[in-house]
Amino acid sequence: MAEMDFQTAGLARRLAALTYDILLLTGALFVLALPIPLIDEATRATWWVQLSVQFTVLGFSFFFFGWFWTRSGQTLGMRAWRLTIQCNDGKPVMWREAFIRYFVALLSWLPVGLIGCWVLIRIGHIDNSNYAMLLLVFIVPVPVVIALRWHDQLSQTRMIVVPKPARHN
Repeated sequence: MAEMDFQTAGLARRLAALTYDILLLTGALFVLALPIPLIDEATRATWWVQLSVQFTVLGFSFFFFGWFWTRSGQTLGMRAWRLTIQCNDGKPVMWREAFIRYFVALLSWLPVGLIGCWVLIRIGHIDNSNYAMLLLVFIVPVPVVIALRWHDQLSQTRMIVVPKPARHN
């Protein structure tokens, strides 16, 4: 298939694949967190344990996505939605591109988190009267972050739709 024939993945497919992958990653992180209750509470509360846990989650998440991207160009969620990642020149994604893609994607969510924190500070509490506001603050920016595809642009990668396999009768 010629390079021009590849269809760039649309927003709905990207969101669907991301949802699948977040569910899988959440399950894996639960397993990763199993030893945490074995640490006594006083030690768990220290800053260095908290920081270690956060870096472990960050590193494991990067390894989760990076391993899939560099092995097959697809996470399990991407496979379900017939998506794949490749470099703009058509070559497979290497660890360098995976690193850039992951951390730029992570940083692109920073404004959503900051806006969410600001809203929580301003309203001071969560009750039935402000659920709609929280939903708007956290959900509306999500398609914008994904649609801008900063992580694709800076890592020089692209997410494309894998053509359906030919049917054999």
